[in-house]
Amino acid sequence: MMITVAVCTWNRAELLDKTLSEMTKLRVPSGFDWELVVVNNNCTDDTNEVISRHAASLPLRSFFEKEPGHSNARNRAIAEARGDWILFTDDDVLVDPGLLEAYCEAVLGCAEDVAFMGGAVEPWFPEPPDPVLVEAIPAVASGFCGLSVPKDGPIRSRGDGLPIGANFLISRERIGDVRFDKRFGRKGTQLLGGDETSFFRELLRRGFRGRWVSTARLRHYVIPERLTVPELMRFMFACGRSDVLLDGVPEGRTLFGAPGWVWKQTLALAVKSFWNRARGRRLEAIRSASRFNYRLGMLRECVLGGGAVE
Repeated sequence: MMITVAVCTWNRAELLDKTLSEMTKLRVPSGFDWELVVVNNNCTDDTNEVISRHAASLPLRSFFEKEPGHSNARNRAIAEARGDWILFTDDDVLVDPGLLEAYCEAVLGCAEDVAFMGGAVEPWFPEPPDPVLVEAIPAVASGFCGLSVPKDGPIRSRGDGLPIGANFLISRERIGDVRFDKRFGRKGTQLLGGDETSFFRELLRRGFRGRWVSTARLRHYVIPERLTVPELMRFMFACGRSDVLLDGVPEGRTLFGAPGWVWKQTLALAVKSFWNRARGRRLEAIRSASRFNYRLGMLRECVLGGGAVE
């Protein structure tokens, strides 16, 4: 049986170099083979040179996907993969040497309706996050990329949680024609998410289920610049947009496409954020500004985006 490890990359040559170096340490159990597929999503840095440098030490095949967007790159990886299962990870991770072993063991014992699996992600902070930001936005503590998987178990519904983009495995055969929706996911500097979430939801809707693999672990780099107030506000705005795209326009009487309560909360949070800044209350200012930007993202998507994608 073969496992394809897929990495989609965009202008992170230095981090990709570290990621590929760590992959030379992966242990492959008897009876399994593996390949590494790297999709260059229109990079303009030294990505090709990094890939070439590692080609001799890894079972690596690389492809160029000119259409920008994480979903487009992931779909290209699926099209090019030779493996029975495809392990997606990011271009800024440090894999545990036992990552492939853990998934291979899980694959051998899984039921026929298991189409995807997910593992643990530990945030890798080159610099500790600002304690005030952690208190104001608790998700900063995990770098918005951490995921704890304390034990193995089934994923039968959204209530069981869903894997995140840095560490998940899919069955190439069982997913059928399900692909990543190109309307979701990062595209250049656009922070819109939801690509893997919509993908797993569709598999669950079709009657498949997933599985948590607690021993499948890796570390994910957290770019320090992303944990600054301006970047966090951009991220919260994108989260608001993504949630409306995923779940549709919230219930309530609408005005220009958005429920009245969303308009009301957005305005109230704008006033609260301004007031806290004026009074020098940094913690409360950041907290209220993050909530304001989240609601503003919702508002933008309700009014201009039209809600959930089909």
